Amino acid sequence: MTIIAYDGHTLATDSGQFAGNLIAGRVNKIHHLFDGSVFSAAGAAADIMAVVNWLGGTAEKPKIEDSFCGIQIMKDGKLLEWDGTLVAYECALPFVAGSGQEVALTAMHLGLDAETAVRATCELCTHCVEPIQTWSK
Repeated sequence: MTIIAYDGHTLATDSGQFAGNLIAGRVNKIHHLFDGSVFSAAGAAADIMAVVNWLGGTAEKPKIEDSFCGIQIMKDGKLLEWDGTLVAYECALPFVAGSGQEVALTAMHLGLDAETAVRATCELCTHCVEPIQTWSK
């Protein structure tokens, strides 16, 4: 389970990897693609890596079986959201996805940046854990 937030400057995620409700470990959730874009997603780890490989040009388009939501920040700054059908569409800021997204969106609505919003979500949601990972333009 994951929390992702992007405020137009900073992309922030938690780092928890879960097996059901148990924390199974920590993983990198921010992926730098060969075209210079940055990608992060909420969903099954195998699906996320299949999409990362597909977007990176090293694999065929995967079939997503579970719930999935991803964000891709293009080199030119355009923001794309990917759903489980792997159709991308431009989206607006602020962007949040994953477990506790209501907490993160509320925090950002109140003026907090993406990193602080993810930190607040980790404090209030049992399916998001620190350390926080960030990427900034």
